[in-house]
Amino acid sequence: MCSIDEKDQKYIGVIDQEQLEWLKKDIAQVDAHTPIVISTHIPFISTYNQRYPKTKPKKAPNDLWVYNRDEVLKLFDTHDLRLVLQGHLHWIEDLDIQNKTRYITGGSVAGRPSWRRKDDRGDGVHYDEEGFMVIQVKNDRISWRYIDNKWESRVIPDKK
Repeated sequence: MCSIDEKDQKYIGVIDQEQLEWLKKDIAQVDAHTPIVISTHIPFISTYNQRYPKTKPKKAPNDLWVYNRDEVLKLFDTHDLRLVLQGHLHWIEDLDIQNKTRYITGGSVAGRPSWRRKDDRGDGVHYDEEGFMVIQVKNDRISWRYIDNKWESRVIPDKK
C-alpha cells in the first residue's frame, strides 16, 4: 500500500480513498480473532526520523511515513493486527507496540543508505549491509533474521 505523486514521480505516504474503501470491505470479511499481516512500502511507524532527524522537517504527506496512518490503523482496532512488514527507509528495526502488533522494517537489498549515496557524508547515518529478511511465524511467535547478500555497493567513477 502506498501512493505515487504523479507530478514528481516519487513515493508519498498516503493510503488513498480507493485503497481505504477496499481495505474496509476486506477487513469486514475477516473474523476479529484471525491474525492479520499487512505489508506496506512506506512505514506506518518507525523510529528512523527520531534517530536521524532532518534539519528541516518534511511536510506531510511525505516519504518517511504513511501520513494517514491513524485512519488506516484504526480500521484494525477490533481485529488482531499481528504483523506489519514495511520498508522504504533502508533501515532495520523491530517495534512491538503494546505487545499486540509488531512493525518490522526490513532493511534493503541495496543497503543503507542505498545505492543512491555516492559517499559517506560524515552524518553519522548507520550503514546496514545489503541483504534481505527471512520472517518466521510459528503459532504466536514471530522471529526474523537478516541475510547479508554479500554484495557491496560502490561508486563507479565518472568517465571523462
